[in-house]
Amino acid sequence: MAQTGRFLPGANGEIAAVGEFCRYWSAATGCRSERRRAMRMYRLGRLAAPNRVQGHCRQAGPADVELVAGWLAELHHETRGGTTIDARGLASRRCAAGEIWLWTDAQRPVSLAARSAVVAGVARIGPVYTPRPSRGRGFGSAVTASATRAALEDGAAEVVLYTDLANPTSNTIYQAIGYVPDHDAEERVFS
Repeated sequence: MAQTGRFLPGANGEIAAVGEFCRYWSAATGCRSERRRAMRMYRLGRLAAPNRVQGHCRQAGPADVELVAGWLAELHHETRGGTTIDARGLASRRCAAGEIWLWTDAQRPVSLAARSAVVAGVARIGPVYTPRPSRGRGFGSAVTASATRAALEDGAAEVVLYTDLANPTSNTIYQAIGYVPDHDAEERVFS
């Protein structure tokens, strides 16, 4: 890859593998790498959906694209700062694929969780987002459990998700609904 002159913005994955790749990449290109984010991959043990969370879950559809796009843009801004994404294109694709789940309270969407298609028996949950005014009420836990259940019903033998280790809330709520730590990972950027 280095011989093609191709630029890589970074690498992410299991810590030892990413570290080794970055050492080789740096030696071949002269680029330095620095850690942007420490992460942990969780694997579903036994799903324990929260009870007593007000509202219900539904799958997002075409009418939800603008709402989902806005929330994905907010999430990206909160977690990535100044970088940009095509939130509308992403929302449109994921809603059309049936990959977005919305938790609603009094018929009003309050949280979302996305899940990937099942590939080789594995589905991935993410992103999960609850706007600030709706946080702290269990909506994120409930929508994540619902998206997880949908993945299992769609044939997933394994369901995984990644968390940012700097976010203690997400690391706590995912474990409370049945996810167990699998391995630590990191995201590194090249400069």
